[in-house]
Amino acid sequence: MPVKVIPRARETALEGEIAGSLKVRLANPPVDGKANAECIRFVARVFGLRPSGVELVKGAASSRKTLLLTGISLENAESTLIRLLRQSDP
Repeated sequence: MPVKVIPRARETALEGEIAGSLKVRLANPPVDGKANAECIRFVARVFGLRPSGVELVKGAASSRKTLLLTGISLENAESTLIRLLRQSDP
């Protein structure tokens, strides 16, 4: 799953979708892996997974990341994502 993160936000929240990526604002700064850890925890919570079910496979030092979700079907992940994106639209 492609994710675009914006660190140092006021609060951690789903911002929507941008260029085919999930856009997530993170309260933590990108220092010592804190933003990556928060991103993993947040995405796990959003999809009803344990943090161990979300793996950062690409982009550890970038704002564009690729996450691997395990323990959720593709259909369930897609329907959750569609529901969340509809909720985040103004």
